[in-house]
Amino acid sequence: MTSRLLELEEKLERRRRFGRIPLPRLRDRSNPMMVLDEIEFQRRFHASKETVVFVYGLIKNDVEKPFKRGAQIPPMIQLLVALRYYATGSFQIVVGDLYGVHQSSVSRILKRISCAIGKHARRFIQFTSFAEVLDVRRKFYEIGGFPGTHLFVIYIITVIELVHKLIHVKM
Repeated sequence: MTSRLLELEEKLERRRRFGRIPLPRLRDRSNPMMVLDEIEFQRRFHASKETVVFVYGLIKNDVEKPFKRGAQIPPMIQLLVALRYYATGSFQIVVGDLYGVHQSSVSRILKRISCAIGKHARRFIQFTSFAEVLDVRRKFYEIGGFPGTHLFVIYIITVIELVHKLIHVKM
């Protein structure tokens, strides 16, 4: 009886001693948000971690839809795959290799993330009115005497508005 009591006391003492030793924090090596520091993260994704978390908060409900088959890729990794593709302009197969994702999955991820971000375009992208165009033209002329700048500015704004309308027609 006393030997069992001694064993129990030793076990409790070991738990107390080892309970005080801080255990190393395990990190998910496949998640750049945990592995990379802020500078390295910005070098790879051209965005801060704070910005990525903000965008993730906006689109996570649109991205969490499960795949029809296979293992689901976590929404944060989907966003990071898309951001890496946007930031580098690399091939889909190369970005997929970085995350262990097939090229066809990268293609579906890009479509899903792009559409989810596009839903918030009106909140963050604002086009100038014609009155603002005239004001910009006047300021250009005052600063550098740029004659005819208004035609270039109007042309650029017209092209942007047409592209914007085409994007919304396709969605």
